[in-house]
Amino acid sequence: MDRPSPTFKALAAACIATCAIASYGTHCARPTPPPVALPAPAPSPAEYVPRSQLTPFESAVLADAESQTAQRIVYRAEYYPGGDPPARVGVCTDVAIHAFRAGGVDLKRLVNADIRDRRSSYSIRCVDHNIDYRRCRNLAVFLRHNATRLPTTKNADWRPGDIVIFDTLDNGFPNHVALVSNSVAPDGTPKIIHHIEGHYVVETPFIHVYPILYHFRWTHAYTLPTPPRHVELAGSVPTAVLAATRREKS
Repeated sequence: MDRPSPTFKALAAACIATCAIASYGTHCARPTPPPVALPAPAPSPAEYVPRSQLTPFESAVLADAESQTAQRIVYRAEYYPGGDPPARVGVCTDVAIHAFRAGGVDLKRLVNADIRDRRSSYSIRCVDHNIDYRRCRNLAVFLRHNATRLPTTKNADWRPGDIVIFDTLDNGFPNHVALVSNSVAPDGTPKIIHHIEGHYVVETPFIHVYPILYHFRWTHAYTLPTPPRHVELAGSVPTAVLAATRREKS
């Protein structure tokens, strides 16, 4: 085989050098890839009132009400000696009673004391401290006496922790209680946290799906000089009391 001529060697060497330089240059000049866009954090649910602007009472009530929506609380309208239902059982009024208690307001004591002091306002034939404070109609009377009553229109001054009392049967009588949430419904009104028969405690946007009778806000401290006396029922619970409790389904 003939040896390559010096000229061929020179041309080959030049070609190899040129390719090496071209390859090196291409590698060094490669543009930096654009940074990978990280997924944006999921937006937090819109707040009706910035949490930083809530009062300590509103914050406590809201936190407790929100926690109730995660506890799978069963709706059960029954009479319980001593008053409060067992854990994870209750009706619509129990949502507000439990949440207010977290804010330092014991509606059981306060409603029973108000019934004692203003009996004629309540139209109660037989006082029973084990159930009276859990009835929608009695809670409405108590709040008329002791809370601030506010408008019920869509653009009213709603705040988390406000109590809304509905007339779901459209007969002029209170029969459902809810707490104003801090989440915003599609129509711009705040959602509500409440307990509907057949469901767990839930947050829904239906603040105006039923006629609203009252919109209340707790704005002051209510103190008791002495705790009210509790009426203890001896023996079995009277049939009439159980029947009345089931009919109302607070």
